Amino acid sequence: MTNHDTHDEDQVSTSDAYDYFKNEPFPIDDKNFPKFMAGVYDRVVRQGMHSLFLCKNGVDKQGDITTEDIDRVQAFPYIRTVSVSGLKQHTFEYFVRRYGHQFKAIRFCNCHRVEDWSLLGTLPKLEYLYWEGNKCVSTLWDMRGNKFLRGLGLSRITGLHDLKGIASAPALKYFYIDDMDRETGKRSTVAYLTSLEGLATSCLQEVVIDVKKVQDTCPDFVDKMPYLRTLQFPPELFSAVQVAWMIANFPRLTGQSLCPMIETTVASGERTLPAVRMVGKGRPTLVREGNEQRIRQYRKKFLAMVEMFRDVPYDMALKLDQT
Repeated sequence: MTNHDTHDEDQVSTSDAYDYFKNEPFPIDDKNFPKFMAGVYDRVVRQGMHSLFLCKNGVDKQGDITTEDIDRVQAFPYIRTVSVSGLKQHTFEYFVRRYGHQFKAIRFCNCHRVEDWSLLGTLPKLEYLYWEGNKCVSTLWDMRGNKFLRGLGLSRITGLHDLKGIASAPALKYFYIDDMDRETGKRSTVAYLTSLEGLATSCLQEVVIDVKKVQDTCPDFVDKMPYLRTLQFPPELFSAVQVAWMIANFPRLTGQSLCPMIETTVASGERTLPAVRMVGKGRPTLVREGNEQRIRQYRKKFLAMVEMFRDVPYDMALKLDQT
């Protein structure tokens, strides 16, 4: 579906469009890539069209898109941002081969039955890519050909359990992955990662991991990521020891869960009470009132671990914690 304002798109000549978009007034960049992932760029901004939404018959975001639906791109050779829904393998390949090189930012949604992402590696001009929803893909593609890819987001790719391939992207700065269904707000019951080792040796500067289950949460992959500056993750993903070790040895890192506890609230009848979520797998959320001493003790123990783990290899930190 093509988004537009009160202007009649038939009255906009190609030459006018080229002139209007000469300086690309609404480009996707590092700062607004999360908004692009959330679908904000599927809407109208000011005058004219800045983004396309391709789907079945231009209106059905759940149905299977056809090559005729995809060919609507031909009317908008100046557009650099697109969302596409309802692709199968053959229509995915058709879109990438015919029109993929036109776009700097592509958002795939409801393309659950695409089985092979290999062709994405043939798009050297692609800068930002987001894929929401897939149950068939089990491996990433070779990203060496994506010379300008800066941002990559993956949501509910339930068959993907290994992040091998991330490090092959020569310019990738931002990586996001979650297991959340945006419509229901529930996490997938089958999505998981075996480990985060696939991020090692990459050029990534910011990583956002919002998944419930990682089988091996060994954090020493961070030691192999010299450019990493921001690491976001759920407070229950890593153990308290693992978080303390990262804080102790990588002071350059920032992230909401890189701390002893996170301020939050809990519902109690009709009231909302101040509380803290203790960082670490299996750690509780405590209402502040009545738990002041327990909270202080946890903070003290956590900060003591941080001091104990400074300049200590991860394997040694585990032994120190057991003593």
